[in-house]
Amino acid sequence: MTNVVTFRNFSLAFFGKLIEQNLMADNSINIKFTKEQIMSAAKTSSESLIKFWHIPTQNLIAEPEEEEILDFNDDGSTGTKLPEFEDFNFYVLKGDMFKRFLNVFSDDPVVVNIEVDDEDSVASKITITGQTKSGTPIQSSYMLSSAELMTSGVKDYNVVMNYVQPKEGLKSFFLLKDEVDEVKKLIKDLHKTNSENTAYVKFEVNVEKKIVTVSDKVFKVKFQLIKSEADTDRVPTSNLEFMILKSDFITCGKHTFEFFFNEEDQKIVMKSSYKKFAINCACINLSVRDQEQKVDDIENLDDLGLDVEDLDNDYFDQ
Repeated sequence: MTNVVTFRNFSLAFFGKLIEQNLMADNSINIKFTKEQIMSAAKTSSESLIKFWHIPTQNLIAEPEEEEILDFNDDGSTGTKLPEFEDFNFYVLKGDMFKRFLNVFSDDPVVVNIEVDDEDSVASKITITGQTKSGTPIQSSYMLSSAELMTSGVKDYNVVMNYVQPKEGLKSFFLLKDEVDEVKKLIKDLHKTNSENTAYVKFEVNVEKKIVTVSDKVFKVKFQLIKSEADTDRVPTSNLEFMILKSDFITCGKHTFEFFFNEEDQKIVMKSSYKKFAINCACINLSVRDQEQKVDDIENLDDLGLDVEDLDNDYFDQ
């Protein structure tokens, strides 16, 4: 039996920005819808990075405007309360095609109907009613995927959430959004200027000088370790260094990130929290892996310039 879950005044534009977070890591999309929150996880083909975002479900419901949204199946009800529904999974095999489907609609809130199979709690179809970019009323549907077709499905989100959370008591430091963006641009512009360049970017924290150095064989930039008084108690108390694949660093996106790491760990956790949602990334620390990867070991680094300038708008203001 199929049940239809209807979201009114759904912020499709914001949802599309979250989908872009997935597409930076993987073309397939796994999303879990619950009454409390919507969450998604994606991993890179190298399996060296897991990217996880979550948002309170209510935060995807826009405040109603004076002009009502056109709904071809309007039953006369109004308001922005969340519908009653059981948890379900939402799978998209070809995320790039799904993003094109979403891009047909304007940035105005829409009505979303999701058909869910009651037997396996998996969504089978999404129907959106709204307006095109030019203001023409439109209703369009997209057939979703099944769990069997997904090659990188998430079996247990609790496991993922635990993996991308830093251990309690770990010290940390911040790189601001502009600093992260500067490193990304240096990687893209300078990576191939040296055929012996590394596939990773190195982070070095010097607590005496209160400096964070980010480098490869071509560039070296330094940032202040302590950005504010609040950082004094959280920053590391001893020098440390770690290495992240350049492709993973770029895939994490352009955000202000808090980095968590200690010498025993094989991963670095990067956290970014916003008013409406949060992103956690867990990267393999190459300091305990092969540190001699060369430029040719990175696949499609040039293609990572796809910066969906997604992260530079009001939706992502802190």
